[in-house]
Amino acid sequence: MALIFNNLLINKNSKRYKPFLINLISGRRRRLNDEEFKLVYAMLCKEDFLKFNDAERILHDKLTGEKQFIDDVHAV
Repeated sequence: MALIFNNLLINKNSKRYKPFLINLISGRRRRLNDEEFKLVYAMLCKEDFLKFNDAERILHDKLTGEKQFIDDVHAV
């Protein structure tokens, strides 16, 4: 498990189950495909939004729009 933007990233190392996010504030859950998992994991390893590449920013904006990520890191 890992924490990213108030979400727990679950099953990041599991071969049996797909990884997914659980938002700790809203309870919203979302499964991640392989590419999304790689991007979320890369975002987890970066210190701030300004270091995200284009693909990471696009996914972050998508997850924010879906209300999976609640905090707007653009303001940080």
